Amino acid sequence: MLVTTQRRNLPTRVRWTAQIVLAVAAVLAVAAAFGQVWIVRAGVAIAIIGGVAALWVTIVQARKAAQQAAEENREQLRREASARSAERAQSQDVLDVLSHYNDDLAAVNDRLDEQRRHANSEIVGLKRRIAVLQTEVSTLRGDNAVLQTKHEDRRIEIAELTDLLVAKELELAELRGEEPEASVLELARSAGDPAADDRWSADTEHPTVANMAALKAAERSVSAELPQAKEA
Repeated sequence: MLVTTQRRNLPTRVRWTAQIVLAVAAVLAVAAAFGQVWIVRAGVAIAIIGGVAALWVTIVQARKAAQQAAEENREQLRREASARSAERAQSQDVLDVLSHYNDDLAAVNDRLDEQRRHANSEIVGLKRRIAVLQTEVSTLRGDNAVLQTKHEDRRIEIAELTDLLVAKELELAELRGEEPEASVLELARSAGDPAADDRWSADTEHPTVANMAALKAAERSVSAELPQAKEA
């Protein structure tokens, strides 16, 4: 804006200077016209010299104005170039900042992608592990049901064997001539009792050979039936 104003002022100054020189020369020429011949000639010479001087002043000032305008144009161009350079540098700085920011974002995205892939792989592994564990749980539930069934069967079998054992104890007790409440275990414990001979001697009748043979046969029959009952 300042350069444009100065450019507009330069022709005005040159024009006023030339007009002043021409006006002075014209006044002198007119004044000389009313005198003698040599004065008229001097007026003509003054007019010519004034015109030449005005032309010279105009040319000189025009050159100075052109030089000044050129210098101002160069200065303006330098300022504009400097401003553009600063703007380019600032723009480059902004671009560098944005580039670094984009690089950081890319690195963050890469880390997030890696974490997502790792998390997905862990999820897949956990799902597989859960599927395996669910299969094992189902198998264990089936085994538990089988074991409960076997346990119930063994409990029933034990009850049946217990009933059979009681029946055999009663049968053995009858064969030995004892009370029905006697048990095989009690007979086994009393077998080593030193008072057994006393009980035998306290009886009014001693067992005969036939009674002893029948007792041995009954014991062998009970011993043979117990393993078969366990196998069943």
